[in-house]
Amino acid sequence: MEFSHQDLLLHRIAEGSASAAEWDEMELLASADPGLWLRLATTLRDQQALAVAAETAADIAERVDLPLPSGHASPPASEVLQGPIGTLRAWSKSAWTGWVAAAVLALAWLGFGPFQTPVPTHGLPEIASSPAGFPWDDGTWTAADLLDQYRQAGMESGRLVAEWPPQVLSTRPVDNGNRAEVLYLRPFVERAVVDGAFSYNLDDTGRIVPVRTTIPVTAGLEQY
Repeated sequence: MEFSHQDLLLHRIAEGSASAAEWDEMELLASADPGLWLRLATTLRDQQALAVAAETAADIAERVDLPLPSGHASPPASEVLQGPIGTLRAWSKSAWTGWVAAAVLALAWLGFGPFQTPVPTHGLPEIASSPAGFPWDDGTWTAADLLDQYRQAGMESGRLVAEWPPQVLSTRPVDNGNRAEVLYLRPFVERAVVDGAFSYNLDDTGRIVPVRTTIPVTAGLEQY
């Protein structure tokens, strides 16, 4: 995938590393093509969403020791990646951002996070259109019915591998204290197979290039 000079300029502005001369160039280009301001706004929005997801991933990754390539030492704690919101520890700007971006984009493709897209049903029945929005809706389907259908189809297809105990997030009294409203998280463990793994580095000309990499083996969920 080729990135134009404008793409790289927008990227540098969005990540906060553009020089004064590059800002001047942006204003000059936008005077001839005002649509560039919209592209910049979109790039800033996407960069911020990626940074939020990356910061969450980094908090988790900091607690996990991954195998380093031969001849590579762990980075000093002071080595950080500057982003539009806060900082992230990194092996290097190219390596760490590549891993985070690859992970976030993979989750986006699978249907998680702020980039959520439709997920293939992998064996679930086709959902026919109906006034209420439920498959085969005859007025008797409930959310619990559909959840049971998901469990059954997910287990049969191998996509759903486990359901962990619900985690209570909050409670509050309702109906003058006679009942309670409970917010809880129902964790499902799902499996998916993706084609290949890539990190994203910058070449000598400043272009972003994908590099096929080896997926590290994470421990702790061998039972699945």
